[in-house]
Amino acid sequence: MLHTLSPKFPSILPPAPLPRLVRPLFAAAARGEPLTAALQQIVVGLGFEGFMFGVTAANRPRRDTRAFVWTSLAPEWVRMYETRGFIEVDPRLRGVWDSSAPLIWDQTTFSGARHRRFLRAAADFGLCSGLALPVHNPYHVHGIFSLSSSLDRTDAARRAHLRRVLGSTMVLSSYVYELLLASVVAHCLPSPVSGGPFTGRQLECLRLVAKGFTSAQAAGLLGVRERTINFHVGRLLRRMAVSSRREAVTRAVAAGWIHP
Repeated sequence: MLHTLSPKFPSILPPAPLPRLVRPLFAAAARGEPLTAALQQIVVGLGFEGFMFGVTAANRPRRDTRAFVWTSLAPEWVRMYETRGFIEVDPRLRGVWDSSAPLIWDQTTFSGARHRRFLRAAADFGLCSGLALPVHNPYHVHGIFSLSSSLDRTDAARRAHLRRVLGSTMVLSSYVYELLLASVVAHCLPSPVSGGPFTGRQLECLRLVAKGFTSAQAAGLLGVRERTINFHVGRLLRRMAVSSRREAVTRAVAAGWIHP
């Protein structure tokens, strides 16, 4: 099942200085404005016409997969993607699923009847070519950042342009995922780590982290080795599906597990 996301404000503030490319995004966030238009403006500046960011915890995308998408594309396309089960045939997903390399694609890249049907349907909504990037993240879930164009052929000049902006698109995808969607996804996707509630020692370590102690200082207070503290904190971060100690403390305080 496909769920549409509409992020409005990043839950984790980025470290300064920000790359110039993403500054308009966070300027819009600081003003409390919806972020889709701000990201779309950046995407257009890179030479594309639309974007789609999607994540799923499934090992392989299937029609019944619980997936989440943030996109500037037409709602009609999102509904068609869902009802026709395009998640199972989208060749862009297959192209980056088990890869760390970006995919440059157009109407001539993929073969096969199912792919051609998908491409014809996509073309009706202006998705004729583009760039697809795999998104690696600390949640152990698959992600894709796709930038699309209505150009149906990627000639030499267009391919050269895509190569020039490739680094920028990779920077953009990292900020979009880590700083804008991570908390939303963490609330929606099941944690990949199984197990019971947090142990007393894990929460004890987190309380010391919340008070500003380093791992070495916490180890001295508890009479254990520093690597023991890192082990407990690492387990706790994975179980909470967060990417930093600061985010873990923020969420634990909000949930009432610890007190500042």
